Amino acid sequence: MLVIAALAASLHTPVVAQDAGDQHARDPGATPAPSPRRAIPAPPASYRSAGLLSADFDVRGGFEQLSVTNADPGDPLRLYRWSFRGSWRLQSIAATEVDDQGSGLFRELRPGTYLVVAGGRVHWAERVRSLDGSTPRQTFYDTQQLVEGFQYIQTRDGTQLSAYVVLPGPIEDGPYPTVVEYSGYDPSNPIDGLGSLGGGIDPTPFCGALPILCKAPAQPASLLAGLLGYAVVGVNIRGTGCSGGAFDFFEEMQVLDGYDVIETVGAQPWVKNNKVAMVGLSYPGIAQLFVARSQPPSLGAISPLSVYGDTATGILAPGGELNTGFATSWADNLGNNAQPYGPRWVRDVIAQGDTQCDDNQKLRLQNVDATAKARENPFYTDEVAGPLDIRRWVDDIDVPVFLASAFQDEQTGPSFGDLLGEFSSSPSVRAMIYNGLHADGFAPQILREWGAFLDIYVAEEVPSIPPAVEFLTPLFTQGVFDGSVTMPADRWGDVSTHADAKARWESEDEIRILFENGTGADPGLPVAGWEHSTNAWPPTGTEVLRYHFGAAGTLDEAGGDRAGTGVPFHPDPAVGQTSFHAGGNIWSASPTWNWVPQGPGDNARFQTAPLTDDVVLAGTASVDLFLSSDAEDADLEAVLTEIRPDGNEVRVQSGVLQASYRHVDRRESTELQPVQYGRERTYRPLVPGRWTRVRIQIPAFAHAFRAGSSIRITINTPGGDHARWEFELDGPGAEATHLIGTGGARTSSVALPLVPGLGPTTPLPACGSLRGQPCRPAPPIDQLVVTRN
Repeated sequence: MLVIAALAASLHTPVVAQDAGDQHARDPGATPAPSPRRAIPAPPASYRSAGLLSADFDVRGGFEQLSVTNADPGDPLRLYRWSFRGSWRLQSIAATEVDDQGSGLFRELRPGTYLVVAGGRVHWAERVRSLDGSTPRQTFYDTQQLVEGFQYIQTRDGTQLSAYVVLPGPIEDGPYPTVVEYSGYDPSNPIDGLGSLGGGIDPTPFCGALPILCKAPAQPASLLAGLLGYAVVGVNIRGTGCSGGAFDFFEEMQVLDGYDVIETVGAQPWVKNNKVAMVGLSYPGIAQLFVARSQPPSLGAISPLSVYGDTATGILAPGGELNTGFATSWADNLGNNAQPYGPRWVRDVIAQGDTQCDDNQKLRLQNVDATAKARENPFYTDEVAGPLDIRRWVDDIDVPVFLASAFQDEQTGPSFGDLLGEFSSSPSVRAMIYNGLHADGFAPQILREWGAFLDIYVAEEVPSIPPAVEFLTPLFTQGVFDGSVTMPADRWGDVSTHADAKARWESEDEIRILFENGTGADPGLPVAGWEHSTNAWPPTGTEVLRYHFGAAGTLDEAGGDRAGTGVPFHPDPAVGQTSFHAGGNIWSASPTWNWVPQGPGDNARFQTAPLTDDVVLAGTASVDLFLSSDAEDADLEAVLTEIRPDGNEVRVQSGVLQASYRHVDRRESTELQPVQYGRERTYRPLVPGRWTRVRIQIPAFAHAFRAGSSIRITINTPGGDHARWEFELDGPGAEATHLIGTGGARTSSVALPLVPGLGPTTPLPACGSLRGQPCRPAPPIDQLVVTRN
């Protein structure tokens, strides 16, 4: 502070605290102060003569960000904004410390000119610009020339993103249909691509027929697109791999970087029609949705696989329960992999003499810790959670969409269902949804349609799959699923023109529900038993099937018991940190499940009589509880299962809720879907001893219950009922007692999405064959019944 105080005195410039005007970047609705036309005062001669302005560090102003590199680690780092209000003054904006890499980064800055002090040296003036109107001129993209191999793409703020380009033939033989994969994994990895076939398969013998195998991209979606004849561009998000900049999960700069990537690739002369598609499963699938929101003109289509609908409520903290089993552990792993010089391939690239990759590691310690950020924001806010909520802006996506996701996805979960039917600006949407697991987006029954989508909307050709790819498919699936699956039969053989193929595609229903995935010729492998197509979700004609809870553990349509009855159970907080995948390849035909029922007194179970007819449920469900507890909160889970005629129980779907997050958004909710954001202003602890209505959403699912089976709902503590999701529970311990109302006006019930007139066309699947749906001997209904007014 001595340096800046002396500077202020020499210029007769006051130093003031940050005022409300500097929150403009955090509050886009605020009116920014007009930029003065006056020149910032020149630095005093005494500072020049003393060398204090000869900053031995580098400063770069960007769009609402400012970075410092090459400073002395540990030095105090302070940021001031030049402001003119009658006279010049310096506003103190932020203070931190130079990190161990000699760097610092300031985010969410108001546009303007800033002064930086590091240690005893001063960087006099650096401009920070607004994201509004930041799109570069077309010449910015046209002048960047990409060739095959490893290189960098420059974004609008000067950040260099590492990219790996693989072409299906010589560059002069283009143009080629082209796809982009964009994520924080390793899509630009130019070294380790041969491993992406999985299972330790050596692809070298196939390189003659499929040259891409000898220069293979590291990510499987890119490799698969390359095998289909597409040019592939893999790009690492800023702050990962060999890319520059610093990472904050899908901040606006990452989205606009994606825009710049698409426009730069689209401007290449070797790109067919100067239009590109995006590909990828999981992280690169989710990234497509964010980039498409920015509407790059050169984006032709997106094909997100295994995605979710909302970051906060869909995967990070569904129902307010922090998902430490996958969400935070994934974020921690991603952060660790993005540490300076972290991945081996990055070190290898640098060792080969790539100075840009080396320089791009400098800001890595400024990557935002996503887990810490989640813990600092336990409630849904428009500022933090809102921009990451895909449901809010899915209707901005204006290109053709191919989406595929599994209801039991052990990583991203089932909230993708909230996006179905919401792509209102897209000219063509195809969604394939199914029971299954995360990698099932790479199953041949999906890849056949994915390839057709790319051929129709990117290559603009009649869909086809090369014979060599047909031959390789069983090898690929063996590596992923521990079993060989062939490509489904070609359904385009009778189509002769692209126009006819596109017309057929667009005449088909938007949503294909693949039922009983895992019941093909080889049980457990990703092949569906039957399917149903619809243009709506839940399917057109869906009705509400409501069952009421009975004290004896019954579920029936007639209603509950006498007034005042209820079923008690005790919380089991330890179960929150358990899941049922017991090790080995979770995507195999026979994964090792350890789905253990919670003990007597720790749950409340309710079950229908054996069904007299087949019942198909598809959509979301609402478990509408009347809850009384002697504690101020309750961690709740509702598990939907099928009790088969052979006495086994099959998991269908489950939903979780911390009772204090129970507030339902009435504008967005339906009888079948309670929508709960978990905002701080709606947070309400329970009043001990008082009956409270609590709705638990069971997220998207589709399942056929055959005649002779029963439908069961189990209420217990969250945990042990997901393959990988585990929960950090904030509710009471085992000393508490929760009571589920089963009588009179306080009868709990469940609303289920019945699709009338629809029934399975195949026999009852073998126990354990349904992908993602473990099967076990059904535990008995042995709960107590109490009376409470």
